[in-house]
Amino acid sequence: MKQKVTIIGTGSFGTALASILADNKIEVLMFGVVAKEVNDINNFNRNLNYFNDIKLNKLIKATLSFQEAINFSDYVFICVPSFAIKSIVYQINNFGTKKYNFIHTSKGMVLNYNLSASEMFSKFINSNFLNSNSGIYGPSFANEIILKKPVFFSICSKHNFVLNQLKKMFENNYVKIKKEKNILVHEYFAILKNPLAILSGFILNQTNSKNFESIIISKGINEIKLIIKYLLNQNKINISSILIADAILTTTSLKSRNFNFGYNLKLDKNILNLNPKVTVEGINTLNSIQKRIGLDFKKFKLFYFLYQLFFLKKEINQEYINLLS
Repeated sequence: MKQKVTIIGTGSFGTALASILADNKIEVLMFGVVAKEVNDINNFNRNLNYFNDIKLNKLIKATLSFQEAINFSDYVFICVPSFAIKSIVYQINNFGTKKYNFIHTSKGMVLNYNLSASEMFSKFINSNFLNSNSGIYGPSFANEIILKKPVFFSICSKHNFVLNQLKKMFENNYVKIKKEKNILVHEYFAILKNPLAILSGFILNQTNSKNFESIIISKGINEIKLIIKYLLNQNKINISSILIADAILTTTSLKSRNFNFGYNLKLDKNILNLNPKVTVEGINTLNSIQKRIGLDFKKFKLFYFLYQLFFLKKEINQEYINLLS
């Protein structure tokens, strides 16, 4: 009997992960809410919205039924934007029938709750349905994964059995896995790199200086570490080379939605009324993190600068130059 996996979400990253798993002879059932995507996957072995006519493995199928998807496997990948997490929690509690191992990929905060995806699941999933929370992180553009270009992931879980099982599911000739224990450190690093990517793109556009941008990225990574220590109340955390690589990729490439958004940002009075055509997790992250930290958020100079830009409508002129001091 073939191993089975459920993926919630038919977006680019979920489809890319499905492609890896199917290449490793694992049956994948994806849950989607867009009928055209589900039809494309089932009838044409493609996801035209994201990958044009690239053919997908025939072991990948899709459904519009959440109930069918959640009961297909006890390994469930949550590959949806953070704004959809609340709805997914609700549906799991309604349609779940067993304990599941959830693997998170969301890189944003859940608005109004100001929690990460794994924190939402730990707090709100019925205990009858929660066996474990895990996460998968690393520098990973979906359009490269789908072409089977080399990729290196960190997989995080407190449970050795789950770590070993996920490593076995994913590793092949183009995917390598590093096992890690602390999911929250990795999850928050993945979340916080997105506001930094917005700032990096903005700085490059404003100054046309790669020198300045590189310093901002370096200082920003250090600031991310300090914020994580604050949020988790830990004196020491370990940031792996995979997380650093993920930050470098996200904060320097126009393929990155957050970097691209920052690069094309126009300073005007309607900055908060911008409606990006793609998901930009970094904006909501700023708001949620500020609410979690409160007045102490001012200690984190780069992130507070960006928060002022979006939420306090501060006129900055060339004040960004002072970010180096």
